[in-house]
Amino acid sequence: MSNKAILVTDQVFGDFSREVELAKREGFELILADGDRNKMFNIPNPERVAAIYNTYYHPVDDELMDMYPDLRGIVRCGIGVDTIDLQAAAERGIAVANVPDYCIEEVAGHAISLFLALVRKLRLADELVRSGKWSILPLKPIKPISEYALGVVGFGRIGKKFAEMISPMVKRVFYYDPYVESKLFDKLELDELYTQSDAISLHLPLTEDTKGMINKAAFDKMSKSPIIINVSRGGLIVTEDLIEALSAGKISGAGLDIVDGLAEGVTEHKLFEFDNVILTPHSAWYSAGAMERLRRSVLEEAIRLANGREPKNRVV
Repeated sequence: MSNKAILVTDQVFGDFSREVELAKREGFELILADGDRNKMFNIPNPERVAAIYNTYYHPVDDELMDMYPDLRGIVRCGIGVDTIDLQAAAERGIAVANVPDYCIEEVAGHAISLFLALVRKLRLADELVRSGKWSILPLKPIKPISEYALGVVGFGRIGKKFAEMISPMVKRVFYYDPYVESKLFDKLELDELYTQSDAISLHLPLTEDTKGMINKAAFDKMSKSPIIINVSRGGLIVTEDLIEALSAGKISGAGLDIVDGLAEGVTEHKLFEFDNVILTPHSAWYSAGAMERLRRSVLEEAIRLANGREPKNRVV
């Protein structure tokens, strides 16, 4: 058994044998906790743990960090780091890293797919055919894709890719991001984006500043009844306010890869009643290639952190 270890709070890949073997070759044991906090707090010789590999398990907090006196770093198996207490890590001098570039095309393409499906009312069209109805009357009106003005909220890697991919299809693309300047697309203030957009796509992290930002007040400013696309984090949108906006016709549809309050096992939800809502199971990131890049990159980053080396993608 190695004297050094990496704690894997949880993982989504099933067979983890190749990660175990690779870590072993680098001198580390992988301790698989399977999301069980009791396992994490009862590891023999916790000083062996040099890094934490985290996927969806939450929270990686101060209490967990303090269990491992020689903890050097935490890596998130993905882009968002809202599962990790960044302040607690910074106070303890523990590096935090993520893998921000493994699924840029996938998430941007998924957002475009949701947008196109909603514009063309594909869910309703499919239901009509399955019920034996071939009339286009229930689908009216459908506006041409080329007439859409599209607002992008958050202009990081994925937001930019989304804008680049969709701009040839639509009338205009503009964005809001207080931290980014672009020479290719117009930057608007958030309230102006709300009023000018026929569709709004969210591409930003979940933070204290962005949590619940798409709420009743925001919907009230959306004068063109836009389509809402969210492939980022469910907590960006207040679910109850979204349902109210859909019911009142303040928005003309929603494509959601994740919803606050909706998780595996839920079979009844108010959102299921709308034929202008398309839901996917947080799958925007996935392709065979993206999964392969993620598996390789996250373990390499965990090993880098465990060895006390600077990570490629440091967040804290």
